[in-house]
Amino acid sequence: MPDHSLLSSLLIFGLGGVLGGVGGLFGIGGGLIAIPALGLIYGMDQQLAQGTALVMIAPNVLIGFWQYRKRADIALRTALVLGLSAVLATWLAARAATAMDAQVLRRIFAVFMIGLALYFLWRLLPGRAATVQQARVSPR
Repeated sequence: MPDHSLLSSLLIFGLGGVLGGVGGLFGIGGGLIAIPALGLIYGMDQQLAQGTALVMIAPNVLIGFWQYRKRADIALRTALVLGLSAVLATWLAARAATAMDAQVLRRIFAVFMIGLALYFLWRLLPGRAATVQQARVSPR
């Protein structure tokens, strides 16, 4: 758990800035980076890191939504339908995550991160990006 000295607070502030920048740049809340960083830098267990990241992410998501919405680059109807099902799934998944062993949860998170990295590497293969682009269908 981090102490709250001035230096520690400045480091946390800097980490928050990096996470916010990455989140805004890539359209992610920053949790994909925050969770491992909080575990590695501050020794937080998986549930504490995930809970801390969720609190950090909430205002970032609202600011990101506001900026993207100004350009009208949001399929709002799709987002609302996805959001409704995501609220229920988030509630169920958060209950499960807080009930399971922290090491098991960390392993599951690691497998998820590896899978995500492999997917993005696969998309970089010649001819794959065009195939994915052609397959995209997004109703507004």
